[in-house]
Amino acid sequence: MTNKEDITIEQLEKDIKRINEILPQKIKITNKVSKVLFDPLMQHLLDFKRNKAAEAASRMQGKFKDVFNVRFNEKDLGYFKGSIDKTVLKKLKSKTLMDMANIK
Repeated sequence: MTNKEDITIEQLEKDIKRINEILPQKIKITNKVSKVLFDPLMQHLLDFKRNKAAEAASRMQGKFKDVFNVRFNEKDLGYFKGSIDKTVLKKLKSKTLMDMANIK
């Protein structure tokens, strides 16, 4: 982070704060997946949300918005309405831990 040997703790903390402010806190990922792989991917994403994202969200008032968001092209979903597990889809779209827990 620095090659200064005589840097003060205060300066180092200031540099760390500045770095944290300029680094993006989220990364956007876009995926296209074959319809034969859609259900397994949805289940994998839900497992991730239940385990890793829920743990992080619990430290943020139970809200997923700053941790994990999944969006779908609603037009494309319309073509597969009959074959999509609606419960999994609703849980993936849920905004809070409580919302996700209440979906049956």
